[in-house]
Amino acid sequence: MKFNEDLRLWVPPEQLWNQATGDLDFEYDHAVYWKALQGECEKRRKAYRERWESGGKRIGEFEAYLRGGDAKSLGQKLEEAGKLEGVEANGKENVDVDLAAAEVGKLTV
Repeated sequence: MKFNEDLRLWVPPEQLWNQATGDLDFEYDHAVYWKALQGECEKRRKAYRERWESGGKRIGEFEAYLRGGDAKSLGQKLEEAGKLEGVEANGKENVDVDLAAAEVGKLTV
């Protein structure tokens, strides 16, 4: 275990704050930061919701799918497992999604 090791060994000096022996002269401006943070959050929230809607608006949808990448949605996993036969005329699914999801999305640690 090493204590008080030179951070420049692990972080490029131009990215390291000058209060931590770096070269970056960082000044926090709340008006600029907060506006940028809100914009980024709104963009991610919109993309998250669009993925949820395109995945069938299922409660219990997989976080990995909603956040993006190549993860499959709950509906895709159910179809692969043969647990999703179709939809009734009134729009209700013919399967107990909670039970089917429990079989498909088992937590492994």
